[in-house]
Amino acid sequence: MGLLPILLLALPLPLPANDGPEQWKALMQKSVDLLTNTDANQAKLLFIKRREVQEFDGDGKVKTRKVITTAREPYEDAVVTRVIARDDKPITEEERAQQEENIRRTVAEWRAREQAQAAVGPKKPTEKANETNRMIREFANALDYKPVGMETIDGRPARIFDFQPRPGYKPPSMKYRIFEKMRGKVWIDQESAEVVRVDAEMFEDLNVGFGVVGHVGKGSTFKMERRRMAGIWVPVREQIRIQARLMLVKSFRQEILNTFSEFKPRPGKTEAALVQ
Repeated sequence: MGLLPILLLALPLPLPANDGPEQWKALMQKSVDLLTNTDANQAKLLFIKRREVQEFDGDGKVKTRKVITTAREPYEDAVVTRVIARDDKPITEEERAQQEENIRRTVAEWRAREQAQAAVGPKKPTEKANETNRMIREFANALDYKPVGMETIDGRPARIFDFQPRPGYKPPSMKYRIFEKMRGKVWIDQESAEVVRVDAEMFEDLNVGFGVVGHVGKGSTFKMERRRMAGIWVPVREQIRIQARLMLVKSFRQEILNTFSEFKPRPGKTEAALVQ
């Protein structure tokens, strides 16, 4: 390859023309709406998930570390999540046998519930799912966005936006106050408008109820990466580092790291909900 092609590849991709704050907000609203499909998208795939949780003492040294690896796999007409390793070591044969018995019983109970549900109509989303989606959608309303460039990720152009609290934002409830102390960057896939990456941090302490109800410390971070797997956008990495206190009693410093791998399309015959 000659020098000119190398230089051209190194140049930043051009930003789309004729756009401004209104277009940026509309793009974010579309992107976060797509993000609310994450659970439905994951339900279409089989994959391995590794979850690592570390707790730290006041000096930042690791106190505890737990790792659980699970496999989302087909089971007859259902999909189940099996634990396959703890602390990166395969589970024992005894635990495997007990798990299979639990799965058999849980799938039987699930079938009974599905039959009963079929008699009364489609299942409605749970309040927890609704609240999670409301929180995700607020990401577009609570923050101001400014484009700062573009980057090619896995061969796909993505727009990069800085974000920070929107002046005058009024949180609908206490939990949404977290957006008042949040800033960072978000990468949006140019073709699909899907969120590719998020890097967010708390730039100030957040006290809820004057710190009596709760406290989230400055420097807490959230990072997420998503990719298109088997034609479906899903998370491949999620990382949370948090310093917090609840009700003046429980304080903790924790890091949670979820990684996802070995994605495969779910078999067409498998139409059941996830059984854990």
